[in-house]
Amino acid sequence: MNNEPEFEIKPEIAKAIASIREKYQEKSFNERNPQLGRMVNCPLCDRRHRTSEICLQRFAKTEEGVELVARGHDHGKGRINRHWNKRSLELVDLTRRLIIFYPNGEEDVKKARSAAINILRKKWHMESKRIQRQQKLSRKINRG
Repeated sequence: MNNEPEFEIKPEIAKAIASIREKYQEKSFNERNPQLGRMVNCPLCDRRHRTSEICLQRFAKTEEGVELVARGHDHGKGRINRHWNKRSLELVDLTRRLIIFYPNGEEDVKKARSAAINILRKKWHMESKRIQRQQKLSRKINRG
C-alpha cells in the first residue's frame, strides 16, 4: 500500500539523532535560529528589532536641499500631564487661600502667587534649618 521504501536505521545513528534532538530542544530560540540575529533597540527608527533588519537614517531637508540634523532619542518623552509634586500642591493651595485678599483680577493673581511663593520659601527654609539642627545634635550625641 505504501509506495515509499523502508530504511533500516542503525542503532548508533538512532542514538545520535536522539541526542541531537535533545540538545536542540534545550537551546533558546536565539540559539536555534542564529540566522535571525540578536534583538536591539534601534536609535534610528525608535523600535526594537533584529540586527538583520537595516534602518536607514533619514534627514529632513529644507527647500534648498540642505539636510537638517535630527535629534537623538537618548531620553524619555516625559509625561503629557505631569504628576503634581508636594511643593507645587502647597503653592496652589496657599495661592487659592490668599486670592481673597487680592480682588482685582488677573494682575492680583500674580501678586497672590508671588506672596505664596515667598511664604512657602520661608517655611521650607525654616524646615531645612530645623532638620540641620537635629542632624547636628544627633551627630554630637553619637560622637560621645
